[in-house]
Amino acid sequence: MKPERRREAFFVLRMMGEVLEARPRHAGALARAAEWLTALGHYGAGLALDRRLAALRPRDPEIRYNLACSLALASPRQPDAALDELERAVELGYGDLGHMAGDADLAALRPHPRYAALVRRMRGPAPKPPGRKRAEGGSAPQPGPD
Repeated sequence: MKPERRREAFFVLRMMGEVLEARPRHAGALARAAEWLTALGHYGAGLALDRRLAALRPRDPEIRYNLACSLALASPRQPDAALDELERAVELGYGDLGHMAGDADLAALRPHPRYAALVRRMRGPAPKPPGRKRAEGGSAPQPGPD
């Protein structure tokens, strides 16, 4: 991380810390602090805040998605908890497959069969191949007069 980004991160973290000191359940401050802690490589601290946020808003798909990312970063060799949260995020309505496919935070999950199954589920059923249309009454089309 570039020095100016680090300064920005520490400034934001100091501000969010002040907000959270006054309002420990402030969802926006928890989310911003978790994001910056993770960006600085403090995965455990970011994960702790993401867990607090998920406890406050358990049905928010983006919060569950971010929790999955934190779990994947904090425990890349133990993907089950992260996959559980990612599946929960999708069940709750998370649907940005393009973002998910390119998210470096989820790199440890991509080789896992559950990740592949989740991607397939998000894409939906495969389109059916086009078939021949039948004439009314269900019989095969009849050739017309020349």
